[in-house]
Amino acid sequence: MERKNREDNLIASQRRKLPPDAFRRQYLGIWTIDGTNYYPAVAILLARRRGIVPQCTRRSPGENFILGQDVAEPGSRHADFCAWVVFRVVELTGEQSVQATLERMGRYYHVAAVFAHQLRNRDAGQIAALTHSLDLKFGGFSLVVLDPGGGGRWVLPELRKERQIIHGVERKVAPMTTREDPLQVVRRPIVSFFGRGGGDFDSVVEEQWRAGEEGFIERSHQIYLDSWLGRHHLWPEERSKRPPQQLAAFSEEQRYAQHFLDVAAKQVEAIRLLRRPDGSKLTSRRGYGMFEAKGKKDLGYASLYGRMGVELWLKEQELAAFGEESVCFVV
Repeated sequence: MERKNREDNLIASQRRKLPPDAFRRQYLGIWTIDGTNYYPAVAILLARRRGIVPQCTRRSPGENFILGQDVAEPGSRHADFCAWVVFRVVELTGEQSVQATLERMGRYYHVAAVFAHQLRNRDAGQIAALTHSLDLKFGGFSLVVLDPGGGGRWVLPELRKERQIIHGVERKVAPMTTREDPLQVVRRPIVSFFGRGGGDFDSVVEEQWRAGEEGFIERSHQIYLDSWLGRHHLWPEERSKRPPQQLAAFSEEQRYAQHFLDVAAKQVEAIRLLRRPDGSKLTSRRGYGMFEAKGKKDLGYASLYGRMGVELWLKEQELAAFGEESVCFVV
């Protein structure tokens, strides 16, 4: 038994330290990944855990929550779809560090998706109100990552307002904004746009990938894929595989979150890297890969934004450890 535990600990340690391709070759015997979908179904399956349950509120002060939010650019006053996905990050120390999903600069973290939601036909004020409502439930987000298109910029002015209608009642909240806002002294500068070109994410994506927006997107997909393959983040087990007694203990909010987390995982699995008829990668004029999503993609891309937000938050911790200027606000 002791030998088995030592072997399991070694494998867990190597999973955190080795590049994903090297770990798959050395420990899993996997040399290639077939299929047209960019995110292999088996990678998503292996990252799912029964012990990871949907979470709708903060449970301990050591939890950090990063929100990814995708808003379909509206053709009128209302957005067709809006999606929210929340990742939880907890730093582990001592004996708990063996449970970590990743290691950065000698610090150990457990990362998991714990919440998802989706709405349609809502105006910018209603979308911002739900984001603020979630912020209150989770005891304050460390980071909110918005889609870079018109949808995210459409919602931002509403997030900046200190009066929000939450569950039919007007409430005073802490306004959210970006670091570039001149009024960030009286607002929480926790909002980042997923994109390149002088923004917060330039600290996460290497310079050679930032020559074009499609390069930034391809590199982000690579980082997210490596996280799935290396199980550097975990995902709740799907509803159909949970025992009835566990589901019976879920609150109504948890059941909704479970449903949308399941949908998000399916949408991630449906993201494809475009290829030519001969099987070679279809590239932009700058040589970067091109992606498409089969069917709806809002929850899938909200999860990508959230997971990249985790990378940005981790970069913040590295810079803070060296006493350098922060790249984002941390609650």
